[in-house]
Amino acid sequence: MKKFLAVLAVVAVVSMAGSTFAYNDVQLKEVGVDPGTSVSATFPSLGSQSVQAGYYQLSINNGTPINGFCVDPSWSNSNNSTYSLIGIPSLNYERAAWILDQARAGTTGYTDHAQDQIAVWELVMDTNNNIYANTGSFYVNSGTYDAAQAAVTAAVSALPNWDPNSSLLSNYVLAVSPPDGATYYGVDYQDYLIPAPPGIPVPEPMSILLLGVGFAGLAGVRRFKKQIVALA
Repeated sequence: MKKFLAVLAVVAVVSMAGSTFAYNDVQLKEVGVDPGTSVSATFPSLGSQSVQAGYYQLSINNGTPINGFCVDPSWSNSNNSTYSLIGIPSLNYERAAWILDQARAGTTGYTDHAQDQIAVWELVMDTNNNIYANTGSFYVNSGTYDAAQAAVTAAVSALPNWDPNSSLLSNYVLAVSPPDGATYYGVDYQDYLIPAPPGIPVPEPMSILLLGVGFAGLAGVRRFKKQIVALA
């Protein structure tokens, strides 16, 4: 019986691993930033930096560049690196996707993509209790950011709660390098919020959580087996 349980746990883990991670790894590189406005800002872990804000232009599998936003206090890479695509994992990433959606649609107030990028940084790097671009875990050191603050406020108003049925969750994904489950998903290069690339299946964040549960279950079976042996 113990062997049967262990086999079931292994099968569950392998099955979840297959459904979670198959076909979602891509080669991604940053090819530019448009408009590439220089911004002085303070980031978690990086501290004060002069960075380029705007649409991050990204090539996936050497294809035509697409526009996205940076969502990670790390460094970009102009050479191909392996990235994993995952679903939008939480409310503030969903709000960031809402801003990218407004920007791509050319909505009035979202055509200054440097300001849009500042708004995205604010949403994903600060908490719901601090949505101001001049203080907190992320903040702009100097300059004008009124449009960014207006975008943050609008996103919070538009999405007061996590909506698992939102079209944003199917239209946008995170490209992470590689995922590790941390607050900022990548452990290597900069992560990005991008439109979902056509033809590349993307696992839901819940699938990644289930994978962790599967491993935990396997570990539990092994501990249970050790306890039985010790009592025998």
